[in-house]
Amino acid sequence: MKVQEPGRNRKAKNRGVRPLADKVIERPPSEYKRYALAALALCVLTLLAYSNSFGSELVLDNKVLLLDPRLREASPENIDLIFQHTYWWPTGEAGLYRPFTTLSYLFNYAILGEAEQLWGYHALNLLLHLCNVLLAYALALRLVRRFWAAVFIAAVWAVHPASTESVTNIVGRADLLAAMAVLSGFLMYLKSTEAGGWARGAWLAGLALVTTVGVFSKESAVIFFSIIFSSICVFIAGRWMGEISIWFGFKNSSSWSLTGADLIMITHSYTSFLSYTIDAPASL
Repeated sequence: MKVQEPGRNRKAKNRGVRPLADKVIERPPSEYKRYALAALALCVLTLLAYSNSFGSELVLDNKVLLLDPRLREASPENIDLIFQHTYWWPTGEAGLYRPFTTLSYLFNYAILGEAEQLWGYHALNLLLHLCNVLLAYALALRLVRRFWAAVFIAAVWAVHPASTESVTNIVGRADLLAAMAVLSGFLMYLKSTEAGGWARGAWLAGLALVTTVGVFSKESAVIFFSIIFSSICVFIAGRWMGEISIWFGFKNSSSWSLTGADLIMITHSYTSFLSYTIDAPASL
C-alpha cells in the first residue's frame, strides 16, 4: 500500500485555485445598467429643472457681452485679440483674463452663426451643466462608493438653487467651465494616483491641461489646488485613524476609510460650488 506524503492531497486539491488577491472582480451587467439609468435620470431631472431657461432675454452683463467685436468672425485676428486683451475689452480693461470663455462665445456667435439668437447660448450652458452633473455623479461613485448616496449628491448638484444664475445667465458660462475643470481635474488626479509609468504621465498631462483651461475660463478654478491639498490631508488622517483603530483592537476599521472618503466628497462638493456661486474679487 502506497503511503501518501503529508500535504500532497492538499496541494493537489488546491491546484488551479487562484489566490483571492489575484481574482478579478467583475461587475454584473445589471449593475452597469443601473449606473446608466441613474445617469439618464439625472439628465432628465436637469432638463426639467432648466427647461424654461431658453426664453431668457439679454440682461445686465449679457448686453455688453454680445457687443464684443471679437465675436463677429472666427478669424486669426479676432482670436489674437481674444488672447491679447482682457474679458470685457473693448468696453474696458477690467483685469479679468478669461480667453477660453470668450472663445466659447465666439463658437456660438460666429461658428454656429447664432449671432444674437439666444437659444443656442442657453443650450450650450445647459449642456455644460449636464456634463458637470455627470462628473459629480462619477466622482461621488468613486469616493463615497454608495450608489444612492452618489445619485443624491449629483441630484443636489443638478437642481441646487445656487447654480441657477450660472446656468440661465449667459455670462455664467465662465462658472460652468471653471467647475468642469475642477471636477474633471480631480478625477484625473485620482486616476494618476493609481496609474504608473506613461499612463500616470498621461493623466497628469490631462490634469495640467484642464486646470489651465479652467483658470483661464474663470479665476476661481485655482481652488482646485486647495482641493488636492485637502484630499491628501484627509487621506493621511484616514490612514492614521485606521492604524489607531487597529492598535486599539477594533476588528472593523473599514469605517474609517469610508469616513475619509465622505469627508473628501464633502470638501470637494463645497469648494467646487464656489466656482458656481462666488465671483472673483477682481470682478466686484
